Amino acid sequence: MLRYLAAASFYKLFSLNPLTRKIYQFSGNIIGNFYRKKGSLPQSYLQRVYWIKDLLDRYHLIRENTKLLELGTGWAHWESLVIRALYDIEVTLFDVTDKRQLGAFKKFAFNLFRVLHQMEYVTKEQLQKIAPMIEEIQKVSTFSQLYKLLNWSYVLEKSGSLRQFPDNAFDLVYSYNVLEHVYQSLLPEYICQIRRVLKPGGYSFHKIDISDHFTNYDPKASEKAYLRFSNKVWKTFFENDILYINRIQRSTWLQYFEQSGLKLIEENSRYFDIQTSIHNQHKDLNDDDINCVTLYLIHQKKHE
Repeated sequence: MLRYLAAASFYKLFSLNPLTRKIYQFSGNIIGNFYRKKGSLPQSYLQRVYWIKDLLDRYHLIRENTKLLELGTGWAHWESLVIRALYDIEVTLFDVTDKRQLGAFKKFAFNLFRVLHQMEYVTKEQLQKIAPMIEEIQKVSTFSQLYKLLNWSYVLEKSGSLRQFPDNAFDLVYSYNVLEHVYQSLLPEYICQIRRVLKPGGYSFHKIDISDHFTNYDPKASEKAYLRFSNKVWKTFFENDILYINRIQRSTWLQYFEQSGLKLIEENSRYFDIQTSIHNQHKDLNDDDINCVTLYLIHQKKHE
């Protein structure tokens, strides 16, 4: 657990005050941009291409005047880039902190074209449209130029509130490894706001990583290592503002979405046989909650 504890201490340290958080964000963007410009496309990003393309096709979401909202768009706008490469539709990118890295984005856009070129379900017509778009992306020098080129809007709202968006505004609201970072106290209202901004009949797609994120730094630690700790110990020694995870489990996620009024259409969860000690405060969790590490949830807003 040494690496686990070291990672937790690192994030706790940089969460001390606004200055340390700003230093972390600034240095992280510079270092991340440098290495991602030189690196190859991670395998997980390739899998996400298949994921988003499959969802869009199965639920027939691409229509005239379709409007999409991506939550927690991050540094690469990856899901939105995949969608925009295949379809000429309007996308709004939403985030609470500015993690954008233009050089890395351009490198990933170039790599995406190579990936799409090898996929059987991408038509020649689509490839012919993608190629010049990728070329134009390589020429931009600012994100403003990029968003104008792709017909994107970028919204940075530190509070995370979606209240600035009107009712019934989007056909699809989606996120990938984002909702687990929303503060637990805000989450029920946040999901209600997702429902509010969806058009009747619109869809909500979310991949939620409910594993312990510190285990990314310590492969020997359990994927649910955080269940070892009481709420007080977790808040005191592990909870932080940079890599905050709300530790919400599968049954509660399903409950929050149901209470918002969204209808569950599809769930694909990933389970492991979790081997870890569990603190008494978490003893009421059922086996599905303990062993579930990833949620893929698709909900629909009912027609009113």
